[in-house]
Amino acid sequence: MTKSKATSPTNNSKSTVQPLVLSPESISDHEPQSFTDQGHGSGLTWQTIISAPQTATNNFTSGIATCAPETGRLSHHRHSQAEIYHFISEIEGSQHPVRAGSIVFIPGDAEHAVQADSNETEELKWLYVFATDGFEDVVYRWPGEEGYIGPAKSKL
Repeated sequence: MTKSKATSPTNNSKSTVQPLVLSPESISDHEPQSFTDQGHGSGLTWQTIISAPQTATNNFTSGIATCAPETGRLSHHRHSQAEIYHFISEIEGSQHPVRAGSIVFIPGDAEHAVQADSNETEELKWLYVFATDGFEDVVYRWPGEEGYIGPAKSKL
């Protein structure tokens, strides 16, 4: 009788990726970033938490973004990677109201944006997840810039 051995990251010599657990304290230690060009987003910060090579991870990049109450926004943009937002305000040019706990899948190259509700008094926060190893792989393309393509034709 032949016995087979299941392969996993722990016994696969090609993989050095192991499970990763980050404490709330280590997450809050990440410095928030923002765009230098306010046309790309105002009142917006993000903390990329899981991203190679800063973390020994692969396949996904994840972090937390925050829009200031009333006026915070992430302008319309595209990138080739698919993305998931947990709590988003707008995608593909039409409003999609969401509430805490909502999840939205954004296909690669789909135009999308986030706008805080003008009636809100609290920050809008969402978890973002890109289907790529590291945040530096994500190239944002903005309307009016070279390489930007008009609205995608997708059914939502």
